[in-house]
Amino acid sequence: MLSLLIVVLTIPFSIILANEDTQNLYVYSKQLIFGVLIISSIVLIINFLFPINYYITTSLIIISILIILRYKEKFISPVFLKFIIIQSLFLTLILSESNVYRPDAGLYHLPYIGILNSEKIILGLSNLHFRYAHTSILQYFSAASNNIIFGDNGIVFAQALISVGVIINFLSLINRFLKKKEFGFHFYFIFFVLIFIFYKMNRYSEYGNDAPAHFLYFFLISELINIIKKKNKKLINNLFLTLFIIQNKILLIPVFFLNIVNVNLSNIKNTIKSKKFLLLNFIFISWIVKNLLTSGCLIYPAIFTCSDSILWSDLKKTLEVSRYSEGWSKGWSDLEQFERDNLEIKEFISDFNWFDAWSKKHLKIIIKIMSPYIILSIFIICFYFFKSRKKLKIIEIRKYLYLLSLSFIPLLIWFINAPLFRYGYSTLITFLSILFSIILVSRELDINKVYKTSVVIIIFGLTVFVSKNILRIFSSDNNYYNYPWPKFYSMDKKNNKSSNIEIKLNGVKFYKPKEGKYCMYSKSICGNYGLSKDLKILKKNSYLVLYLDN
Repeated sequence: MLSLLIVVLTIPFSIILANEDTQNLYVYSKQLIFGVLIISSIVLIINFLFPINYYITTSLIIISILIILRYKEKFISPVFLKFIIIQSLFLTLILSESNVYRPDAGLYHLPYIGILNSEKIILGLSNLHFRYAHTSILQYFSAASNNIIFGDNGIVFAQALISVGVIINFLSLINRFLKKKEFGFHFYFIFFVLIFIFYKMNRYSEYGNDAPAHFLYFFLISELINIIKKKNKKLINNLFLTLFIIQNKILLIPVFFLNIVNVNLSNIKNTIKSKKFLLLNFIFISWIVKNLLTSGCLIYPAIFTCSDSILWSDLKKTLEVSRYSEGWSKGWSDLEQFERDNLEIKEFISDFNWFDAWSKKHLKIIIKIMSPYIILSIFIICFYFFKSRKKLKIIEIRKYLYLLSLSFIPLLIWFINAPLFRYGYSTLITFLSILFSIILVSRELDINKVYKTSVVIIIFGLTVFVSKNILRIFSSDNNYYNYPWPKFYSMDKKNNKSSNIEIKLNGVKFYKPKEGKYCMYSKSICGNYGLSKDLKILKKNSYLVLYLDN
Protein backbone atom coordinates (compact mmCIF):
# COMPACT_ATOMS: atom_id res chain seq x y z
CA MET A 1 0.00 0.00 0.00
CA LEU A 2 2.80 2.45 0.89
CA SER A 3 4.61 1.64 -2.37
CA LEU A 4 1.45 2.64 -4.19
CA LEU A 5 1.10 5.88 -2.21
CA ILE A 6 4.66 7.07 -2.88
CA VAL A 7 3.98 6.81 -6.62
CA VAL A 8 0.66 8.65 -6.34
CA LEU A 9 2.21 11.48 -4.30
CA THR A 10 5.30 11.86 -6.52
CA ILE A 11 3.85 12.01 -10.04
CA PRO A 12 1.73 15.21 -9.62
CA PHE A 13 4.86 17.38 -9.28
CA SER A 14 5.83 16.41 -12.84
CA ILE A 15 3.25 18.81 -14.33
CA ILE A 16 5.93 21.52 -14.19
CA LEU A 17 7.94 19.70 -16.88
CA ALA A 18 5.98 16.76 -18.33
CA ASN A 19 2.34 17.83 -18.44
CA GLU A 20 1.18 15.52 -21.24
CA ASP A 21 -2.45 14.69 -22.02
CA THR A 22 -1.74 11.17 -23.30
CA GLN A 23 -2.44 8.45 -20.74
CA ASN A 24 -0.27 5.35 -21.01
CA LEU A 25 2.49 3.58 -19.10
CA TYR A 26 5.22 5.35 -21.06
CA VAL A 27 3.91 8.82 -20.18
CA TYR A 28 3.21 8.00 -16.51
CA SER A 29 6.63 6.41 -15.99
CA LYS A 30 8.23 9.47 -17.57
CA GLN A 31 6.17 11.72 -15.30
CA LEU A 32 7.24 9.70 -12.26
CA ILE A 33 10.91 10.30 -13.11
CA PHE A 34 10.30 14.03 -13.57
CA GLY A 35 8.29 14.07 -10.34
CA VAL A 36 11.32 12.75 -8.45
CA LEU A 37 13.44 15.40 -10.20
CA ILE A 38 11.16 18.29 -9.23
CA ILE A 39 10.66 17.22 -5.61
CA SER A 40 14.41 16.76 -5.16
CA SER A 41 15.04 20.25 -6.56
CA ILE A 42 12.33 21.87 -4.42
CA VAL A 43 13.74 20.28 -1.27
CA LEU A 44 17.29 21.34 -2.19
CA ILE A 45 16.09 24.95 -2.34
CA ILE A 46 13.99 24.72 0.85
CA ASN A 47 16.96 23.37 2.81
CA PHE A 48 18.73 26.73 2.45
CA LEU A 49 16.14 28.05 4.93
CA PHE A 50 14.66 25.10 6.81
CA PRO A 51 15.41 21.53 7.89
CA ILE A 52 13.33 19.00 5.95
CA ASN A 53 11.14 18.16 8.92
CA TYR A 54 7.54 16.96 9.13
CA TYR A 55 6.17 20.50 8.62
CA ILE A 56 7.91 20.70 5.23
CA THR A 57 7.18 17.13 4.14
CA THR A 58 3.51 17.44 5.16
CA SER A 59 3.25 20.61 3.08
CA LEU A 60 4.58 18.68 0.07
CA ILE A 61 1.90 16.01 0.59
CA ILE A 62 -0.81 18.68 0.67
CA ILE A 63 0.52 20.28 -2.53
CA SER A 64 0.54 16.88 -4.24
CA ILE A 65 -3.09 16.23 -3.24
CA LEU A 66 -4.14 19.68 -4.49
CA ILE A 67 -2.48 19.03 -7.86
CA ILE A 68 -4.30 15.68 -8.10
CA LEU A 69 -7.62 17.39 -7.43
CA ARG A 70 -6.83 20.11 -9.98
CA TYR A 71 -5.91 17.59 -12.68
CA LYS A 72 -8.13 14.72 -11.59
CA GLU A 73 -8.82 13.66 -15.18
CA LYS A 74 -5.14 12.68 -15.42
CA PHE A 75 -4.79 10.97 -12.07
CA ILE A 76 -8.18 9.34 -11.62
CA SER A 77 -8.35 6.95 -14.54
CA PRO A 78 -8.07 3.19 -15.22
CA VAL A 79 -4.72 3.67 -16.99
CA PHE A 80 -3.24 5.58 -14.03
CA LEU A 81 -4.53 2.90 -11.65
CA LYS A 82 -2.90 0.23 -13.82
CA PHE A 83 0.39 2.10 -13.77
CA ILE A 84 0.55 2.67 -10.02
CA ILE A 85 -0.31 -1.00 -9.36
CA ILE A 86 2.46 -2.24 -11.68
CA GLN A 87 4.95 0.28 -10.30
CA SER A 88 4.11 -0.53 -6.68
CA LEU A 89 4.43 -4.28 -7.29
CA PHE A 90 7.92 -3.79 -8.71
CA LEU A 91 8.82 -1.46 -5.83
CA THR A 92 7.64 -3.99 -3.26
CA LEU A 93 9.57 -6.75 -5.02
CA ILE A 94 12.96 -5.01 -5.01
CA LEU A 95 12.60 -3.31 -1.61
CA SER A 96 11.32 -6.18 0.52
CA GLU A 97 14.00 -7.53 2.90
CA SER A 98 16.80 -5.83 0.98
CA ASN A 99 20.04 -4.43 2.30
CA VAL A 100 21.11 -0.87 1.61
CA TYR A 101 24.21 -0.23 -0.49
CA ARG A 102 27.20 -1.19 1.65
CA PRO A 103 29.23 0.41 3.06
CA ASP A 104 28.56 3.80 1.41
CA ALA A 105 24.96 4.03 2.65
CA GLY A 106 26.08 3.74 6.26
CA LEU A 107 29.07 6.03 5.74
CA TYR A 108 27.38 9.03 4.16
CA HIS A 109 24.16 8.38 2.16
CA LEU A 110 21.92 7.70 5.17
CA PRO A 111 23.55 10.07 7.68
CA TYR A 112 23.30 12.91 5.16
CA ILE A 113 19.55 12.26 4.86
CA GLY A 114 19.38 12.42 8.66
CA ILE A 115 21.17 15.78 8.62
CA LEU A 116 18.70 17.12 6.03
CA ASN A 117 15.79 16.00 8.22
CA SER A 118 17.20 17.72 11.30
CA GLU A 119 19.18 20.74 10.05
CA LYS A 120 19.03 23.46 7.44
CA ILE A 121 22.12 23.78 5.29
CA ILE A 122 25.35 23.59 7.32
CA LEU A 123 28.19 25.71 5.98
CA GLY A 124 31.44 23.76 5.74
CA LEU A 125 29.73 20.40 6.30
CA SER A 126 32.49 18.73 4.26
CA ASN A 127 34.84 19.40 7.21
CA LEU A 128 32.83 16.85 9.18
CA HIS A 129 32.99 14.23 6.40
CA PHE A 130 34.41 15.03 2.96
CA ARG A 131 31.84 12.79 1.27
CA TYR A 132 29.07 15.17 2.39
CA ALA A 133 30.42 17.51 -0.30
CA HIS A 134 29.38 15.24 -3.17
CA THR A 135 26.16 13.58 -2.08
CA SER A 136 23.42 12.75 -4.58
CA ILE A 137 20.42 14.98 -5.23
CA LEU A 138 18.34 11.86 -4.52
CA GLN A 139 19.17 12.22 -0.83
CA TYR A 140 16.92 15.30 -0.89
CA PHE A 141 14.03 13.25 -2.27
CA SER A 142 14.70 10.66 0.45
CA ALA A 143 14.53 13.36 3.11
CA ALA A 144 11.24 14.61 1.64
CA SER A 145 9.78 11.09 1.75
CA ASN A 146 10.29 10.87 5.52
CA ASN A 147 6.84 12.17 6.41
CA ILE A 148 3.74 11.49 8.49
CA ILE A 149 2.67 8.69 6.13
CA PHE A 150 5.90 6.74 5.62
CA GLY A 151 7.98 7.75 8.63
CA ASP A 152 11.65 6.79 8.47
CA ASN A 153 10.84 4.07 5.93
CA GLY A 154 10.19 6.73 3.30
CA ILE A 155 13.93 7.29 2.88
CA VAL A 156 14.35 3.99 0.97
CA PHE A 157 12.13 4.83 -2.03
CA ALA A 158 14.28 7.21 -4.11
CA GLN A 159 16.63 4.78 -5.90
CA ALA A 160 13.84 2.23 -6.37
CA LEU A 161 11.47 4.78 -7.95
CA ILE A 162 14.07 5.80 -10.53
CA SER A 163 15.09 2.24 -11.43
CA VAL A 164 11.55 0.87 -11.69
CA GLY A 165 10.35 3.99 -13.50
CA VAL A 166 12.98 3.53 -16.22
CA ILE A 167 12.35 -0.22 -16.49
CA ILE A 168 8.60 0.27 -16.93
CA ASN A 169 9.22 3.10 -19.38
CA PHE A 170 11.42 0.83 -21.51
CA LEU A 171 9.10 -2.17 -21.26
CA SER A 172 6.13 -0.05 -22.34
CA LEU A 173 8.08 1.15 -25.39
CA ILE A 174 9.20 -2.39 -26.20
CA ASN A 175 5.60 -3.56 -25.96
CA ARG A 176 4.46 -0.77 -28.29
CA PHE A 177 7.16 -1.61 -30.85
CA LEU A 178 6.35 -5.32 -30.68
CA LYS A 179 2.63 -4.72 -31.24
CA LYS A 180 3.37 -2.62 -34.32
CA LYS A 181 6.29 -4.86 -35.37
CA GLU A 182 8.28 -1.66 -35.60
CA PHE A 183 11.89 -2.77 -35.24
CA GLY A 184 13.95 0.36 -35.71
CA PHE A 185 16.93 1.88 -33.98
CA HIS A 186 14.99 2.89 -30.85
CA PHE A 187 13.68 -0.63 -30.32
CA TYR A 188 17.13 -2.21 -30.60
CA PHE A 189 18.74 0.35 -28.29
CA ILE A 190 16.21 -0.28 -25.50
CA PHE A 191 16.39 -4.02 -26.17
CA PHE A 192 20.16 -4.21 -25.58
CA VAL A 193 19.99 -1.88 -22.56
CA LEU A 194 17.23 -4.00 -20.99
CA ILE A 195 19.34 -7.12 -21.45
CA PHE A 196 22.05 -5.48 -19.35
CA ILE A 197 19.56 -4.23 -16.75
CA PHE A 198 18.04 -7.68 -16.30
CA TYR A 199 21.52 -9.21 -16.14
CA LYS A 200 23.35 -6.76 -13.87
CA MET A 201 21.03 -4.08 -12.40
CA ASN A 202 18.49 -6.25 -10.61
CA ARG A 203 19.25 -5.74 -6.90
CA TYR A 204 18.30 -2.73 -4.76
CA SER A 205 21.27 -3.41 -2.48
CA GLU A 206 23.60 -2.70 -5.43
CA TYR A 207 22.07 0.65 -6.41
CA GLY A 208 23.60 3.25 -4.07
CA ASN A 209 24.02 6.63 -5.78
CA ASP A 210 25.60 5.19 -8.93
CA ALA A 211 22.83 3.03 -10.40
CA PRO A 212 20.09 5.73 -10.43
CA ALA A 213 22.41 7.99 -12.42
CA HIS A 214 23.07 5.15 -14.88
CA PHE A 215 19.35 4.37 -15.20
CA LEU A 216 18.73 8.05 -15.97
CA TYR A 217 21.61 8.08 -18.46
CA PHE A 218 19.90 5.27 -20.41
CA PHE A 219 16.57 7.10 -20.15
CA LEU A 220 18.08 10.32 -21.51
CA ILE A 221 19.47 8.52 -24.56
CA SER A 222 16.05 6.98 -25.19
CA GLU A 223 14.46 10.43 -25.05
CA LEU A 224 17.10 11.83 -27.42
CA ILE A 225 16.39 9.01 -29.89
CA ASN A 226 12.70 9.88 -29.67
CA ILE A 227 13.55 13.44 -30.66
CA ILE A 228 15.73 12.31 -33.58
CA LYS A 229 12.93 10.03 -34.80
CA LYS A 230 10.14 12.57 -34.56
CA LYS A 231 12.32 15.58 -35.44
CA ASN A 232 11.00 17.17 -32.27
CA LYS A 233 13.20 20.15 -31.39
CA LYS A 234 12.27 20.49 -27.69
CA LEU A 235 15.49 20.58 -25.74
CA ILE A 236 14.61 21.86 -22.28
CA ASN A 237 13.31 18.66 -20.60
CA ASN A 238 16.42 16.79 -21.64
CA LEU A 239 18.55 19.56 -20.14
CA PHE A 240 16.68 19.06 -16.86
CA LEU A 241 17.41 15.33 -17.10
CA THR A 242 21.06 16.03 -17.86
CA LEU A 243 21.41 18.29 -14.82
CA PHE A 244 19.69 15.68 -12.65
CA ILE A 245 22.12 12.99 -13.82
CA ILE A 246 25.08 15.24 -13.00
CA GLN A 247 23.58 16.08 -9.60
CA ASN A 248 23.35 12.36 -8.93
CA LYS A 249 26.85 11.51 -10.11
CA ILE A 250 29.24 14.35 -10.85
CA LEU A 251 31.56 11.99 -12.74
CA LEU A 252 28.86 11.75 -15.44
CA ILE A 253 29.13 15.46 -16.25
CA PRO A 254 30.23 14.61 -19.85
CA VAL A 255 26.63 13.50 -20.47
CA PHE A 256 26.05 17.16 -21.35
CA PHE A 257 27.75 16.57 -24.73
CA LEU A 258 24.98 14.19 -25.79
CA ASN A 259 22.46 17.04 -25.99
CA ILE A 260 24.41 18.45 -28.94
CA VAL A 261 22.56 15.94 -31.11
CA ASN A 262 19.47 18.12 -30.68
CA VAL A 263 21.02 21.59 -30.99
CA ASN A 264 20.49 24.17 -33.70
CA LEU A 265 20.15 27.95 -33.73
CA SER A 266 16.34 28.11 -33.62
CA ASN A 267 16.26 25.42 -30.94
CA ILE A 268 18.67 27.39 -28.74
CA LYS A 269 16.63 30.59 -29.17
CA ASN A 270 13.35 28.85 -28.25
CA THR A 271 14.94 27.18 -25.25
CA ILE A 272 16.42 30.41 -23.86
CA LYS A 273 13.07 32.18 -24.21
CA SER A 274 11.12 29.53 -22.29
CA LYS A 275 10.11 29.89 -18.63
CA LYS A 276 11.45 26.40 -17.99
CA PHE A 277 14.92 27.64 -18.90
CA LEU A 278 14.74 30.20 -16.10
CA LEU A 279 13.69 27.44 -13.72
CA LEU A 280 16.56 25.25 -14.93
CA ASN A 281 19.05 28.04 -14.30
CA PHE A 282 17.62 28.71 -10.85
CA ILE A 283 17.95 25.02 -9.90
CA PHE A 284 21.46 24.85 -11.34
CA ILE A 285 22.58 27.99 -9.49
CA SER A 286 21.00 26.69 -6.26
CA TRP A 287 22.94 23.45 -6.58
CA ILE A 288 26.19 25.31 -7.28
CA VAL A 289 25.63 27.61 -4.27
CA LYS A 290 24.86 24.57 -2.11
CA ASN A 291 28.19 23.06 -3.15
CA LEU A 292 30.00 26.30 -2.36
CA LEU A 293 28.38 26.61 1.07
CA THR A 294 29.07 23.01 2.10
CA SER A 295 32.61 22.66 0.69
CA GLY A 296 34.01 25.95 -0.60
CA CYS A 297 33.97 24.52 -4.15
CA LEU A 298 31.52 25.03 -6.98
CA ILE A 299 32.00 21.40 -8.00
CA TYR A 300 33.70 19.26 -5.37
CA PRO A 301 36.49 18.06 -5.49
CA ALA A 302 37.52 19.85 -8.72
CA ILE A 303 40.23 22.03 -7.20
CA PHE A 304 40.03 24.74 -9.90
CA THR A 305 36.44 25.48 -8.77
CA CYS A 306 37.45 26.04 -5.12
CA SER A 307 38.25 29.27 -3.32
CA ASP A 308 40.87 29.58 -0.58
CA SER A 309 39.31 32.84 0.65
CA ILE A 310 36.23 31.09 2.08
CA LEU A 311 36.47 30.38 5.81
CA TRP A 312 35.43 26.72 5.60
CA SER A 313 37.40 25.91 2.45
CA ASP A 314 40.25 23.40 2.84
CA LEU A 315 42.16 23.28 -0.46
CA LYS A 316 44.82 20.91 0.88
CA LYS A 317 42.21 18.31 1.89
CA THR A 318 40.24 18.86 -1.34
CA LEU A 319 43.32 18.28 -3.49
CA GLU A 320 44.11 15.15 -1.49
CA VAL A 321 40.55 13.84 -1.92
CA SER A 322 40.67 14.59 -5.65
CA ARG A 323 43.96 12.78 -6.20
CA TYR A 324 43.22 9.78 -4.01
CA SER A 325 39.70 9.36 -5.46
CA GLU A 326 41.16 9.29 -8.96
CA GLY A 327 44.05 7.09 -7.85
CA TRP A 328 41.72 4.61 -6.14
CA SER A 329 39.64 4.25 -9.31
CA LYS A 330 42.85 3.63 -11.27
CA GLY A 331 44.26 0.92 -9.01
CA TRP A 332 46.40 2.83 -6.48
CA SER A 333 45.14 0.70 -3.58
CA ASP A 334 46.09 -2.48 -5.48
CA LEU A 335 49.78 -1.60 -5.52
CA GLU A 336 52.10 -3.23 -3.03
CA GLN A 337 52.95 -1.06 -0.02
CA PHE A 338 56.55 -0.61 -1.10
CA GLU A 339 55.35 0.59 -4.52
CA ARG A 340 53.12 3.24 -2.92
CA ASP A 341 55.96 4.30 -0.64
CA ASN A 342 58.22 4.95 -3.63
CA LEU A 343 55.69 6.60 -5.92
CA GLU A 344 53.84 9.88 -5.55
CA ILE A 345 50.12 9.50 -6.26
CA LYS A 346 50.31 12.64 -8.43
CA GLU A 347 52.79 10.80 -10.65
CA PHE A 348 50.77 7.58 -10.58
CA ILE A 349 47.57 9.16 -11.95
CA SER A 350 49.29 11.08 -14.74
CA ASP A 351 50.44 10.00 -18.22
CA PHE A 352 48.81 6.55 -18.02
CA ASN A 353 51.32 5.41 -15.37
CA TRP A 354 48.30 3.80 -13.74
CA PHE A 355 47.35 1.57 -16.66
CA ASP A 356 49.46 -1.42 -15.66
CA ALA A 357 48.07 -1.51 -12.10
CA TRP A 358 44.52 -0.90 -13.34
CA SER A 359 44.70 -3.63 -15.98
CA LYS A 360 45.81 -6.27 -13.44
CA LYS A 361 42.59 -6.02 -11.44
CA HIS A 362 39.95 -3.53 -12.59
CA LEU A 363 40.22 -4.42 -16.28
CA LYS A 364 39.78 -8.09 -15.43
CA ILE A 365 36.67 -7.25 -13.39
CA ILE A 366 35.21 -5.28 -16.31
CA ILE A 367 35.96 -8.12 -18.74
CA LYS A 368 34.38 -10.64 -16.37
CA ILE A 369 31.21 -8.56 -16.03
CA MET A 370 30.93 -7.53 -19.67
CA SER A 371 31.85 -10.81 -21.38
CA PRO A 372 28.46 -12.56 -20.93
CA TYR A 373 26.63 -9.44 -22.10
CA ILE A 374 28.81 -8.91 -25.17
CA ILE A 375 28.79 -12.61 -26.12
CA LEU A 376 24.98 -12.78 -25.86
CA SER A 377 24.58 -9.54 -27.85
CA ILE A 378 26.90 -10.74 -30.63
CA PHE A 379 25.05 -14.07 -30.74
CA ILE A 380 21.71 -12.24 -31.13
CA ILE A 381 23.10 -10.06 -33.92
CA CYS A 382 24.51 -13.08 -35.78
CA PHE A 383 21.21 -14.92 -35.36
CA TYR A 384 19.26 -11.97 -36.77
CA PHE A 385 21.74 -11.61 -39.64
CA PHE A 386 21.43 -15.24 -40.70
CA LYS A 387 19.75 -15.25 -44.13
CA SER A 388 19.04 -11.50 -43.88
CA ARG A 389 19.31 -9.21 -46.88
CA LYS A 390 22.72 -7.62 -47.13
CA LYS A 391 21.36 -4.23 -48.10
CA LEU A 392 23.19 -1.39 -46.38
CA LYS A 393 20.71 1.33 -45.43
CA ILE A 394 22.95 4.39 -45.39
CA ILE A 395 20.13 6.91 -44.91
CA GLU A 396 18.80 4.94 -41.93
CA ILE A 397 22.09 4.76 -40.05
CA ARG A 398 23.66 8.12 -40.93
CA LYS A 399 21.63 10.11 -38.41
CA TYR A 400 22.63 7.70 -35.62
CA LEU A 401 26.35 7.66 -36.38
CA TYR A 402 26.49 11.20 -34.99
CA LEU A 403 24.90 9.96 -31.75
CA LEU A 404 27.44 7.12 -31.64
CA SER A 405 30.35 9.55 -31.97
CA LEU A 406 28.90 11.80 -29.24
CA SER A 407 28.38 8.83 -26.91
CA PHE A 408 32.08 8.00 -27.24
CA ILE A 409 33.05 11.30 -25.54
CA PRO A 410 31.68 10.43 -22.06
CA LEU A 411 33.09 6.90 -22.42
CA LEU A 412 36.56 8.24 -23.21
CA ILE A 413 36.47 10.79 -20.39
CA TRP A 414 35.37 8.08 -17.92
CA PHE A 415 38.25 5.84 -19.01
CA ILE A 416 40.85 8.61 -18.71
CA ASN A 417 39.67 10.01 -15.37
CA ALA A 418 37.91 7.35 -13.30
CA PRO A 419 37.88 3.92 -15.01
CA LEU A 420 36.13 2.05 -12.20
CA PHE A 421 33.24 0.01 -13.62
CA ARG A 422 30.52 1.26 -11.28
CA TYR A 423 31.40 4.87 -12.02
CA GLY A 424 30.80 4.74 -15.76
CA TYR A 425 29.19 1.53 -16.98
CA SER A 426 26.24 3.44 -18.46
CA THR A 427 28.64 5.17 -20.87
CA LEU A 428 30.02 1.79 -21.96
CA ILE A 429 26.62 0.07 -22.30
CA THR A 430 25.19 3.08 -24.15
CA PHE A 431 28.04 3.12 -26.65
CA LEU A 432 27.76 -0.64 -27.27
CA SER A 433 23.95 -0.56 -27.50
CA ILE A 434 24.06 2.27 -30.04
CA LEU A 435 26.72 0.38 -32.02
CA PHE A 436 24.72 -2.88 -31.95
CA SER A 437 21.57 -0.99 -32.97
CA ILE A 438 23.30 0.66 -35.94
CA ILE A 439 24.53 -2.74 -37.09
CA LEU A 440 21.02 -4.20 -36.96
CA VAL A 441 19.20 -1.34 -38.69
CA SER A 442 21.77 -1.42 -41.48
CA ARG A 443 20.23 -4.70 -42.72
CA GLU A 444 16.76 -5.78 -43.78
CA LEU A 445 16.00 -8.44 -41.19
CA ASP A 446 13.32 -11.10 -41.01
CA ILE A 447 10.60 -9.29 -39.05
CA ASN A 448 8.98 -12.47 -37.75
CA LYS A 449 12.31 -13.82 -36.53
CA VAL A 450 13.09 -10.56 -34.74
CA TYR A 451 9.61 -10.50 -33.18
CA LYS A 452 9.65 -14.06 -31.84
CA THR A 453 13.23 -13.93 -30.59
CA SER A 454 12.81 -10.54 -28.93
CA VAL A 455 9.67 -11.62 -27.11
CA VAL A 456 11.43 -14.73 -25.77
CA ILE A 457 14.51 -12.78 -24.62
CA ILE A 458 12.52 -10.00 -22.94
CA ILE A 459 10.25 -12.47 -21.14
CA PHE A 460 13.27 -14.53 -20.07
CA GLY A 461 15.12 -11.43 -18.85
CA LEU A 462 12.10 -10.17 -16.91
CA THR A 463 11.66 -13.63 -15.40
CA VAL A 464 15.29 -13.60 -14.27
CA PHE A 465 14.84 -10.15 -12.73
CA VAL A 466 11.70 -11.16 -10.83
CA SER A 467 12.96 -14.63 -9.86
CA LYS A 468 16.24 -13.37 -8.40
CA ASN A 469 14.37 -11.00 -6.14
CA ILE A 470 11.77 -13.59 -5.11
CA LEU A 471 14.52 -16.09 -4.28
CA ARG A 472 16.34 -13.40 -2.31
CA ILE A 473 13.20 -12.70 -0.28
CA PHE A 474 12.51 -16.38 0.47
CA SER A 475 16.13 -17.10 1.40
CA SER A 476 16.64 -14.07 3.67
CA ASP A 477 16.20 -14.05 7.43
CA ASN A 478 13.04 -12.12 8.27
CA ASN A 479 13.80 -11.97 12.00
CA TYR A 480 15.06 -8.40 12.16
CA TYR A 481 13.92 -4.98 13.35
CA ASN A 482 11.64 -3.09 10.93
CA TYR A 483 10.93 -6.19 8.81
CA PRO A 484 10.27 -6.32 5.82
CA TRP A 485 11.76 -2.90 4.97
CA PRO A 486 15.38 -2.60 3.81
CA LYS A 487 17.91 -2.60 6.64
CA PHE A 488 18.94 1.03 7.03
CA TYR A 489 19.38 1.31 10.79
CA SER A 490 22.53 -0.81 11.02
CA MET A 491 24.74 -3.19 9.06
CA ASP A 492 24.08 -6.21 11.28
CA LYS A 493 21.55 -8.91 10.53
CA LYS A 494 19.12 -7.74 13.20
CA ASN A 495 19.06 -4.14 11.93
CA ASN A 496 18.97 -2.79 15.48
CA LYS A 497 19.21 1.00 15.70
CA SER A 498 22.77 2.19 16.14
CA SER A 499 23.57 3.92 19.41
CA ASN A 500 26.12 6.50 18.30
CA ILE A 501 28.49 8.31 20.66
CA GLU A 502 27.58 11.92 21.50
CA ILE A 503 30.22 14.65 21.20
CA LYS A 504 29.63 18.31 22.03
CA LEU A 505 31.39 21.20 20.34
CA ASN A 506 30.51 24.75 21.32
CA GLY A 507 27.18 23.53 22.67
CA VAL A 508 26.22 21.69 19.45
CA LYS A 509 25.62 17.94 19.58
CA PHE A 510 27.52 15.78 17.09
CA TYR A 511 27.69 12.01 16.91
CA LYS A 512 30.11 9.36 15.79
CA PRO A 513 29.58 5.58 15.53
CA LYS A 514 31.11 3.11 17.91
CA GLU A 515 34.29 1.41 16.73
CA GLY A 516 33.64 -0.82 13.75
CA LYS A 517 30.13 0.62 13.24
CA TYR A 518 28.60 3.18 10.87
CA CYS A 519 26.53 6.34 11.36
CA MET A 520 23.57 4.89 9.40
CA TYR A 521 20.26 6.81 9.60
CA SER A 522 19.24 8.98 12.53
CA LYS A 523 18.01 12.56 12.78
CA SER A 524 21.34 13.94 13.97
CA ILE A 525 24.65 15.34 12.76
CA CYS A 526 26.87 12.26 12.50
CA GLY A 527 30.39 12.00 11.10
CA ASN A 528 31.69 8.52 10.55
CA TYR A 529 35.24 9.49 11.55
CA GLY A 530 34.27 11.70 14.49
CA LEU A 531 35.43 15.30 14.81
CA SER A 532 38.81 16.56 13.65
CA LYS A 533 40.90 18.05 16.48
CA ASP A 534 41.14 21.23 14.38
CA LEU A 535 37.38 21.50 13.79
CA LYS A 536 35.78 24.73 14.98
CA ILE A 537 32.17 25.85 14.89
CA LEU A 538 30.46 29.21 14.57
CA LYS A 539 26.79 30.01 15.02
CA LYS A 540 25.85 32.75 12.57
CA ASN A 541 22.21 33.92 12.29
CA SER A 542 20.89 30.43 13.17
CA TYR A 543 23.31 28.78 10.70
CA LEU A 544 26.12 26.44 11.73
CA VAL A 545 29.55 27.05 10.20
CA LEU A 546 32.17 24.29 10.43
CA TYR A 547 35.76 25.21 9.65
CA LEU A 548 39.27 24.00 10.39
CA ASP A 549 41.63 26.07 12.49
CA ASN A 550 44.98 25.10 10.97
